[in-house]
Amino acid sequence: MSQDNERKAPTGGGSGSTCGATGLYKATDGKITSILLIKRGDPFPNFVGSTGTTRTTWNPVTESSDGNRASFVAVGVAAGTQ
Repeated sequence: MSQDNERKAPTGGGSGSTCGATGLYKATDGKITSILLIKRGDPFPNFVGSTGTTRTTWNPVTESSDGNRASFVAVGVAAGTQ
């Protein structure tokens, strides 16, 4: 396996398709945003919220797609509001 293949830029994909590059990927259902580390060669999973049966599109987390943020808020709902 070539070194170029190992460093391929993440492009994302739909549930069930094969991940082309190891990286952080995010998906949302409009209420919850899930961020997962997905390894090259693994299938992109269904959305992990609710029952985990919803197909979704996983997009790479990058500086340009995530507003140049260096971190993210793990829980975006204040305690006791749900």
